[in-house]
Formats: sequence, C-alpha cells, structure tokens
Amino acid sequence: MACELAGMVDYQLDWFRTGKPNWDESARPAELPSKAEILAWWDRQTPALEATVPEVTNEIWTTPVDTPFGRMSPLTSVLYLIDNEVHHQGQAYVYLRELGIQPPLSTSAAACPKWAKDAVHRSSHLLAWASPALFSAGPGTSRG
Repeated sequence: MACELAGMVDYQLDWFRTGKPNWDESARPAELPSKAEILAWWDRQTPALEATVPEVTNEIWTTPVDTPFGRMSPLTSVLYLIDNEVHHQGQAYVYLRELGIQPPLSTSAAACPKWAKDAVHRSSHLLAWASPALFSAGPGTSRG
C-alpha cells in the first residue's frame, strides 16, 4: 500500500518534471522495502513536491494527454492520487480493526500516527497547489 502511494507520487513528480506521464511497472522493487526505507522514500518526496508542484502552470495542470491509464490532465491524475490515498487510509483502518486495534478517529487526534497526519497534509497541499487550475477554467471547460 505504501509503495503504491509513493510510486504514484513519483509518477506525478516525473510527469511534472518531464512533461510526459510514464508508469514503469518494472521499476518497482522486487522485494518490499523496509519501513525505514519507505519512510526515507516519503521524506525525499515531500521537499520534491514542495519545490516542483507550485511551479506547474495552469495550462499544464489542465491539459489532457495520453497516459498509461487513459487520457487525462495532471489535475485529474492528482485528484485520483488523493482519492486513492483516502481509499488506502480506509483500508488501513479496516485492517487495524480486524487486528483488534482501534485506529485514531481523525488526523487531528493526539493518538494519530505521524504518517497519517503527513498523508493528509500532503494531500491537502497537492489540492491547494492545484486549486488555481481548478478554478481558472471557465464554465463548461473540460479539465481533463
């Protein structure tokens, strides 16, 4: 689950940097990384997102292109990424409950793990960075 989310963020960052979406299944590690490796991966992505995403123009955000997952704009892709992250958070909550562990009620709860707070923080930043593109297109304009 964590590898999928981090891989999707790498995919999006690469798209922003190169202008072309590229999903390479063979680039996935053969073995699952350790918790420390996943957290280090995550920690490398956060400053990359903070440096890259604000530089993306509204035109890039909203221009649909052919991707390995169909024709879409980077905005559509990021909104899917956020939706997918929320979906996986729900999966994690169900899994924890099945193990008899009561998950935190919200990301503002004191008991909420740092990784969960970070996930919500990153999602909200991606959405905030995309907001100008969300609202700059006129009525009836396709956003991809």
